[in-house]
Amino acid sequence: SDGLRGDHRDEICGHVADWCRSRTTEEVLDALAAAGVPAGPVLDLDQAVTHPQAAAMGFLRPLEYPDIAGTAPPVARFPVAMSGHAPPHRRAPTVGEHTDAILAELGYDAAAVAALRAAGAV
Repeated sequence: SDGLRGDHRDEICGHVADWCRSRTTEEVLDALAAAGVPAGPVLDLDQAVTHPQAAAMGFLRPLEYPDIAGTAPPVARFPVAMSGHAPPHRRAPTVGEHTDAILAELGYDAAAVAALRAAGAV
């Protein structure tokens, strides 16, 4: 029962770990599949981002960053998609990138922003 499994969790996990330790990942997955147990490998970061399923799902997409020359690092796409609507795929702003626009929205004119910059306030 679920309760008994919970009561003996450490013992069960120890047996499972010992069983897995003496086998390759492929052997473990094959044995579990043969027994009808759904299972998949635990992947490290490099394995996860280069896994064929990640590519098939379009999980990672290149994204240009102004501070990174010559390469567009892969960035995970937004995990939720609604039918008919593409989720946004844009980088985070750099530090201070929107300062002028925000100050303008707050009512500062170009001269006031220039004065703040000259004073080192922004």
